[in-house]
Amino acid sequence: VISIIIFVFVVIIQQQLQAETRIRQTLIALDKIVDNLPVGVFISDNNFNIKKVNNSALQMLGYENTKEIISKNVKGFLELPINMNYPKGGHVYTEKKEIKTQQQQIITLLITIVPIKLENEDYFLNTFVDISQIERAIKAQENANKMKSQFLANMSHEIRTPMNGIIGITDLLSETNLNQEQKELVDLIQNSAEVLLRIINDILDFSKIEAGKLIIEKVPFNIRQILKSIQENFSIQASAKNLNLIFDIAPEIPEDLIGDPVRLQQVFSNLIGNAIKFTKEGKIQVKININSEKDQEIELKFSVADTGIGIPKESIGKIFESFTQVDSSMTRKYGGTGLGLTISKQLVELMHGKIWVKSPSGISKNKDYPGSDFVFTSRFLTK
Repeated sequence: VISIIIFVFVVIIQQQLQAETRIRQTLIALDKIVDNLPVGVFISDNNFNIKKVNNSALQMLGYENTKEIISKNVKGFLELPINMNYPKGGHVYTEKKEIKTQQQQIITLLITIVPIKLENEDYFLNTFVDISQIERAIKAQENANKMKSQFLANMSHEIRTPMNGIIGITDLLSETNLNQEQKELVDLIQNSAEVLLRIINDILDFSKIEAGKLIIEKVPFNIRQILKSIQENFSIQASAKNLNLIFDIAPEIPEDLIGDPVRLQQVFSNLIGNAIKFTKEGKIQVKININSEKDQEIELKFSVADTGIGIPKESIGKIFESFTQVDSSMTRKYGGTGLGLTISKQLVELMHGKIWVKSPSGISKNKDYPGSDFVFTSRFLTK
């Protein structure tokens, strides 16, 4: 009996030793994995003191051995705010930060801090990645885009000046004694110049927005006067195509608002102009309602629906992209740069609103002409 007990005891001891050996080997393997991760790792305690550091962290921060880092405060190495509270529970702290290495080089780190528990003690896993090259590439791309936008703005301005001169001269020429053929040629020159000027203006606005130079004004204006002016401007074009242009303005909308009437008019002009352009028969219905109202801020909802050719389902998602039209034949048939909706989207967003499109429009009864409904919101201040 004693021999059996001793034998069982020895077997149990051997199994425990083997288990401990496996645990040690696993811990050594995990330690090696952490050391060779391509991510800097600090494990710190509840007092922010570093207990473990891996090789990637040493190389990234320019240190030669762990003795220079162990037991020191992690906030100093990662240049975190002294009064910063570490995340707790299931929360994660993430920040992009520029820091100086031991060799006084500035690098950009993406830092992530996760709370962990080891043997019922609170610890923090501080990981960081050097994203300096990515940041430099992003800044280079931003600079390139800015230079491109500035170039477009300068070129558009230089072209627009002589175009205005051409339009002015053709205006004067049309008032002189011309025969019928000469008058038709002058009208053709004038119409072509005006179309080209609209294209140049689109490019100028687009480049200003991209360069961040377009500013939304905050001035008092009467919204009903603006809408009346828009209706009068487009009534002639709509009548020429036998289209009904209907404006429905909610009576509770206050007349006097504070915002940018010029940019609001520009968005409306783009949308109504497109509606007339792409509608062969039927009507264009413009609706304006209050979307929300709080204190002295009001958000209006604008809708421009038509009974035109509509927009295919697969094209709705990209209709607001730069230089995009429903298909390439649109440019040949209807003209335009494909910038009007892009500019409208960016202007609406600058006015703290959103823009979207639905097709069919909901007001069309003809399946061959389902129409589209462009809806946007914008915020204004009330007096």
